Amino acid sequence: MRVEHDIEKINRENFRSSLEALARPGEPQPILPLFDSGLLAMASVFLYAEVTHYYRGNLEFDMIRALCGSHQTTVDQADYLFLDALSVEHLQLAKSGTAESPELSATIVCGLNDQLRHQASARLTGPGIKDYRDTTLPFDANYAQLLTEKNEQFPFGVDLFFVSPDNMLFGLPRTTKIEVLP
Repeated sequence: MRVEHDIEKINRENFRSSLEALARPGEPQPILPLFDSGLLAMASVFLYAEVTHYYRGNLEFDMIRALCGSHQTTVDQADYLFLDALSVEHLQLAKSGTAESPELSATIVCGLNDQLRHQASARLTGPGIKDYRDTTLPFDANYAQLLTEKNEQFPFGVDLFFVSPDNMLFGLPRTTKIEVLP
């Protein structure tokens, strides 16, 4: 049986989910996989010819490059970083905008594997969250501290998305404050 992909429909649905994920930080949103991958699905949503990207992982990313026309570049120059695993180095090098153009910052999209080694209980506050939201983050307290430092001078910073193995999207916009709980 041959399965046809309606990529435009998948992209529309996933774009809506990405907006919801940023509008409601820490609240997972469902996404539709593309080529059996949530990470490739989000790359298909965000990439087009006028933006650059960086990819590190084991997926067949050439297919997305061909579909979207986006060009790969270095971590520190990329508009979008797609990663199979979080890395402190990638977060440190990701661009966070300039005084003249704070919108020229990076968005990091990370696929999560089934075996998360580092997790932190955290309280999220900020736009899109009534009072606070307690959640478990897919990274440790050290990464949370680095992210807080990277995003402390709004409008500078990075936006983060996480894609779970069961195709749920979790967003952390740069406006979200993170308090790691004991």
